[in-house]
Amino acid sequence: MIRNLLYALGLALLASSAVASESLSADQLTAIKKATVFILVDNGTDAGSGSGFLVKTEGTTGYVVTNHHVLSLAHGPLRRGIPRQTNIGIVFDSGLTTERLIKGEVVAEDPEHDLAMVRLRGVKDLPKPLDLSSPPRLLETMPVLICGFPFGEGLSTNRKKMPNLTIGRATISSVRSDESGNVSVVQLDGALNPGNSGGPILTTDGKVAGVAVATIRGSGIGLAIPYQKLNTMLSGTVGQPAIHASPVDANTIELRIFAPLIDPFSKVTGLAVHYRLGDAATIKGAKATIAPMTIKNGWGVTKFTVPRGSRVTFSGQFQMTRANGVAMADVPVTVELPTFGKTATAKDGKYLTGNTAPAETPTSSLGKKVATLRSLEDAPERFVGKRSTIEVYLSPDVQTQNGLTVLDVSSTPTTKVRTLDFSVGASLASQVKELGEQQRVRLTGALSAPEASRKNYNFEVEEIAILAENDEIEKVLKYEVGAVAGTAPVAVVEPAPAPVDEPKQAAAAKPNGIPMWLLGVAGFLAFLLIALLVVGVRLMKHLPGKEQTGRSARKSSLQFESEDDLGASDSYTASHGSY
Repeated sequence: MIRNLLYALGLALLASSAVASESLSADQLTAIKKATVFILVDNGTDAGSGSGFLVKTEGTTGYVVTNHHVLSLAHGPLRRGIPRQTNIGIVFDSGLTTERLIKGEVVAEDPEHDLAMVRLRGVKDLPKPLDLSSPPRLLETMPVLICGFPFGEGLSTNRKKMPNLTIGRATISSVRSDESGNVSVVQLDGALNPGNSGGPILTTDGKVAGVAVATIRGSGIGLAIPYQKLNTMLSGTVGQPAIHASPVDANTIELRIFAPLIDPFSKVTGLAVHYRLGDAATIKGAKATIAPMTIKNGWGVTKFTVPRGSRVTFSGQFQMTRANGVAMADVPVTVELPTFGKTATAKDGKYLTGNTAPAETPTSSLGKKVATLRSLEDAPERFVGKRSTIEVYLSPDVQTQNGLTVLDVSSTPTTKVRTLDFSVGASLASQVKELGEQQRVRLTGALSAPEASRKNYNFEVEEIAILAENDEIEKVLKYEVGAVAGTAPVAVVEPAPAPVDEPKQAAAAKPNGIPMWLLGVAGFLAFLLIALLVVGVRLMKHLPGKEQTGRSARKSSLQFESEDDLGASDSYTASHGSY
């Protein structure tokens, strides 16, 4: 008996010790709450929210990490060290009386790993960043904390304040690696909810284990980006490159490679590409050639020639030089080089990857200087009333918004432009619909300021030039004679209904001179009167006394409170489900 009691006591002490070891101190908890932020994104048309956390401070400048998809409402292609204008709000002390909203700017994005960084300037009393100095070893069954703002403002209990931080518990159930053996995904036994995206996943002693990113709906499984991927972005790396091939002569192909730098703290000082050529059987054993790259405006750029041949494969990997040494970027690329025809020229060149080269500022063959889309979005007021030409991606979809016929325009093949509208008249709209697929184009027109009915600046398109792979103009879409640029579509007038034989209609509607609807109303009222009489007679038979009436009144009051509670619950569920 005594032995059993001692055994039970020992188990209780071990359990209490384990719980205590997994609990944060008050100071640790306060530091986590201070460094975890609520993020608001609004581009004037769409809005969203997510979570993030402070990873570095330099005086009054702070750097916040979140998911790429949290900011995708407002971001486009970025260049290293050149922040892009976005409507991003970073909320510190969300939901508290000390709550403050700070404007942020995107300084780095890594869409391949769903990471991004926002910079804050001129912020006094920035909190201490979360600890990235001694990363933990990620193991299955390890308990972790999920910090963030699930369902965004839907869980706010104060209309004047943002939501409070939520800290939940989960367990690492799997540490998944890629083909190179690097940790790529951390699987959690604990679901993440919309709004948790971008928030920190912490060990029970407050170390950053990863970044919340996704959940498998209905499974109770959450997914996180491991801290290793985050550290790679903070140290400087490169994204998926664009590779362009064009024939030089019968024996040679020129390759141009453009690698976007993801380097928020400008740590990468040199870049080169190591590549091999061969067929599927020999390429692994082929000797690597190193081609230095020039870093310009946040891109690594190089070009070189390779022999033409049948089914030649190009395999490349990027080497980065930093102050602390040399490292290889985790973005290997393998493509098969095209077999151009004998008569092919440089004009027949093509991109071998889904990405394309960074936008330049060339002179159009139409005789107009081409502005960058970035400049229009960052300072649209400078272009109001001026005729400009910009390079974008145009889809054949055309929509009507606020009385304007608006084009579907993207800054990259997958990133839509949401901060500007691009309107056309009916003539150009019909030509755009016939494109069939997305095209790289140059739009020429003039920018107009927002009006009461719309928030965005409007680029009134006058001319559309379709571009070939080598930047030459293939075709120009112009207004046809009689068409006016920027005009709203003509309204479609429905034909009037065919006349009805009135004498026959009147006869059908009024049998014996009484309208059908009046007969229906009279019948319904008669039925209702009979039903009320029957109910009244039954109530008279079972009429309760005074004491019973009092109990009935109390019961009615309780039912009302229950209905009121249910209404609140239904309202909460509706709000909860909308996020």
